[in-house]
Amino acid sequence: MSKSQQIDLGEIEIFLKTNLNDSVSHIEIINGGERSKAYSFFSNGSKYILRINNHDEGFKKDKYAYEHFSKFIPIPKILKIGPYKNNYYSISEFCYGSSLSDDGKELSPVLVEDILSKAEIIHSVPISDQSKYGVADTNGAAKYDSWEKWILKDNTVVTKDDGTFYSWDEVIQIPFVDKEIINKLFIKIKELVQFIPKKNYLIHGDFGIGNILVNNNTVTGVIDWNEFGYGDFLFDIAWLDFWINKTDFKKAYEIHFLKNNLTIPFYQERILCHKLFIGLNTLGIYSIIGWKEEYVSTLQMVKKLLI
Repeated sequence: MSKSQQIDLGEIEIFLKTNLNDSVSHIEIINGGERSKAYSFFSNGSKYILRINNHDEGFKKDKYAYEHFSKFIPIPKILKIGPYKNNYYSISEFCYGSSLSDDGKELSPVLVEDILSKAEIIHSVPISDQSKYGVADTNGAAKYDSWEKWILKDNTVVTKDDGTFYSWDEVIQIPFVDKEIINKLFIKIKELVQFIPKKNYLIHGDFGIGNILVNNNTVTGVIDWNEFGYGDFLFDIAWLDFWINKTDFKKAYEIHFLKNNLTIPFYQERILCHKLFIGLNTLGIYSIIGWKEEYVSTLQMVKKLLI
């Protein structure tokens, strides 16, 4: 798996001026991922984001999300998508706010309530024309007949540089991977998935750290829709609860529902099913990219869930 290349800011400035035919200034790198880079910059008094990635699929999904969901939830507008050397780029409007992070402190109750309210808005977006489950493609279509078939598929969410998926057979060949735990996870997920209702909702799929923008305890934007799709709405809540340690989102969402005199059938089983699935896929990701320390940390989290 190739990592994203380091790109000189002067090179970025030339690229932006060539493609925008505008004044460009104050270029700053704002984050660096395993495969992507992101930069902020100003042009004619407005602020924008430039992203560079190995593939343009995520950018196209962001564009689809803006065009179809932004009237319900704040999503930055994608202005341009195109090739950049051997990679791809997108330019989007800048969404003011800081990325949600897990800094070891409990989130304020006001912010937690707004995050949960935004999640409910996402899950309330009409998708009457979508009968399939799982992650959607760039046209907003999923391909699995049930949530069970989606989460028990034979590959991970990790793609190779050519766009194909790594298989679990490849993952378990990695020396530090615990094959027994992988097998236990599949068995437990298969048991719990029976509690998932046969009804799908729009889900963000990566609803949490880095992708929720906040300002003054208010959600100002939701970004990175690469994993959006259709399924059990509790998946997004499980994602929050899995990745944010100091805030009990599982309990908070249950209380949120009870305020409206509502209960969620098989709540505990569904949340656990999704958290195990998230843990399973995270183990796959960290294995393939060789992040052994992160793999071991996630493995400990998963083992606690299996007790």
